[in-house]
Formats: sequence, structure tokens, C-alpha cells
Amino acid sequence: MASDQEFVKFVCEQLCGAGEISTRRMFGEAAVYLQDKVIGLICDNQFFVKATESGRAKIGVPPRRPRFRVLTTGS
Repeated sequence: MASDQEFVKFVCEQLCGAGEISTRRMFGEAAVYLQDKVIGLICDNQFFVKATESGRAKIGVPPRRPRFRVLTTGS
């Protein structure tokens, strides 16, 4: 399921205080950029933040989700 544009807009509005936020659509989903660096992904109307060492220093160990599994015709 592709993320809808209203959710992408909502995420950007919530992040606007951090600096220059932009997005790029990819395969129906979106990458979120802060000043031209990827900081997260929006997939299935969920925002996934890129885990970094400096981020972990501020918030501790974030909850993690399993990675996306690629399905092939033989699966």
C-alpha cells in the first residue's frame, strides 16, 4: 500500500522546526530529507526514523521493526 500525500505532508509539518525538510517519492513511498540528508522513510503511512549514533545518544535504544522482506515468485 502506497503512503498517501496527506500523511507525507503531516510528517513534514511536524518536522518543520528542525530545518529545511523535503521529500522524494520512490515507488509510491517517500524518503524524508533534512537539509538534503536522508533522515527517514515513510512506508505504508508510517514514519521510520534513520537510526544514528547521535540519535541514540539522545533517545536511547529506539524500538525496531523487522526489515521489509522481498518476495519473489518462488516464495
